[in-house]
Amino acid sequence: MKRWRWAVVAAVVAGLVIVVRTATGAPVVTGARAHPQAPATRAAPAPRSSPADGGLRVTEQGFTQRDQTTERTFTPGFGPGRPEPYKPVYSAFTLQNTSTRDIAFGPVVKVTYYDDKNRAVGARDANWTWTGPVMPGASVTYAGFLSIDSVRVRRMTVEVTAASWLPAGEPSVGFAGLTARDVKVLPDAVPGLTTVTWAAVNASAQPVMAAGLVIYRDKAGKLLGAQPNRGIGVRELTLPPGDSTGSATYRTWFPPGTDRGRLQVTLRPGFMDADR
Repeated sequence: MKRWRWAVVAAVVAGLVIVVRTATGAPVVTGARAHPQAPATRAAPAPRSSPADGGLRVTEQGFTQRDQTTERTFTPGFGPGRPEPYKPVYSAFTLQNTSTRDIAFGPVVKVTYYDDKNRAVGARDANWTWTGPVMPGASVTYAGFLSIDSVRVRRMTVEVTAASWLPAGEPSVGFAGLTARDVKVLPDAVPGLTTVTWAAVNASAQPVMAAGLVIYRDKAGKLLGAQPNRGIGVRELTLPPGDSTGSATYRTWFPPGTDRGRLQVTLRPGFMDADR
């Protein structure tokens, strides 16, 4: 319980700006916490429930649904030798902070999926505190995932329901920078696997923990979905100050129409050991 409380407070009070650069696009800013933090000269301001100006808005969204089967199921009538239809949805959406003065922490987002009869087939309320802050004017792309059997999803909606806000430039908030760039797709030594790599620069004086999530787009830049935290090699990496590298390994799959030159990596922040 001590570790959980500490992590949530840290995400609200102090963070690390993460600038994620796509292969061809502009930087995308997310956030995490660097540890340990230098003693603040004064107490951090209390977070607010609304910004001084602007707010968070959804600027784009997209998904791809796969047609698969699975024998690992508890559904009666299915199992070994009798696979069950399985149609997982890999989605993504981008939030933009339109405030010119405040940082958004921990957006609360509701993602709902609908079938061909416009019925909601899955709803997910998630506190995305672990994504860290969204800086003023910045945009962050999140990964979503829906596990579903034989239902065909036709559309999705994304709604921002809440966030906490702190003024940008406040010294007691204490930010540093982490940049990911040079995203590349490499063949893996194991058949059927693909590895995505990137270069990272940690501008903080302290190590930072983060994992990379791969965002898929087509040649026009349209979102096709994302590979969430389900890769074989997805793990939090401790990035030392200065230059380093990161990678994630997945079972080979790209949504139809994916432009590999437009792959984007969103760094999912983590936390150093809370008991230190």
